[in-house]
Amino acid sequence: MSELVASTMFHAQYYAQDELFRRATRDELTGISNRALFMDHLHQNIAHAKRDGSKVALIAIDMDNLKVLNDTYGHHIGDKALKTLAERFSKTIRSSDTVARFGGDEFAITLSPVNGSESAQAVIGNLIQSLKQPMVEEEQEFQLGASFGFAIYPDDAEEVEALLEIADQRMFTNKRERKKERQ
Repeated sequence: MSELVASTMFHAQYYAQDELFRRATRDELTGISNRALFMDHLHQNIAHAKRDGSKVALIAIDMDNLKVLNDTYGHHIGDKALKTLAERFSKTIRSSDTVARFGGDEFAITLSPVNGSESAQAVIGNLIQSLKQPMVEEEQEFQLGASFGFAIYPDDAEEVEALLEIADQRMFTNKRERKKERQ
């Protein structure tokens, strides 16, 4: 086999493996981390925190009215909105943190290390500010809101599943409170 053929086969195999890894770890629509990669990062962050005595924050995000946006303007506009949200959320966190799309209109962020709940609340404040900027897609201007919840390792829980559950509970409490305020 010639060197050129061997080199070409090597590069093709490398790119195929790279593409498989990307598909296994990235959200297809937005390009940010998917749930699997996020969970891996969260487990790693907690392992580091256990060793050095630091804290990790988990933020759960549920977007409001994405279904209405899809029904009103079409799914292609909703998809563009999700991409814009992923970009805004990514710009709001540190490069060492992870933002992921869990599916549909749900996102999650892990922050490590953090000082405590104040750090999570400050990031949530920045995320809310990023949502206040209207989105413009195909000459349609709209604004989306979100409900947020968070949990801190080890203050709230020491196991990943318990942290996820606490963050989700707080997010749904936030969603209920926001609905009451709008009524």
